[in-house]
Amino acid sequence: MDFSGAPIAKRIVAKRNFLNCVLFTLFFCSGFCSLLYQLVWLRLAFASFGIITPVLSVVISVFMLGLGVGSVVAGRDDQPYNEYYILRDRSELGRFLSRM
Repeated sequence: MDFSGAPIAKRIVAKRNFLNCVLFTLFFCSGFCSLLYQLVWLRLAFASFGIITPVLSVVISVFMLGLGVGSVVAGRDDQPYNEYYILRDRSELGRFLSRM
């Protein structure tokens, strides 16, 4: 069926496009702010502890931890957590622990 001429379908598509633009803008601004916070924390840590590799590693690790926790929390409501995801998460955790 072709709904291109239907005014209701056009309004639905327009609302989706507007919602997509708003969500993209919000995610973009959120990502920019998080990278800006990371840069500020990195500069403050360098000023306090000196420019050493462990400081950089800790700041980047905490940033990546925040991304991971955010994706787990957001993904929990998005889809059921089935056996495939549990197996994949356990294998990733095993890989992480083996590298420590």
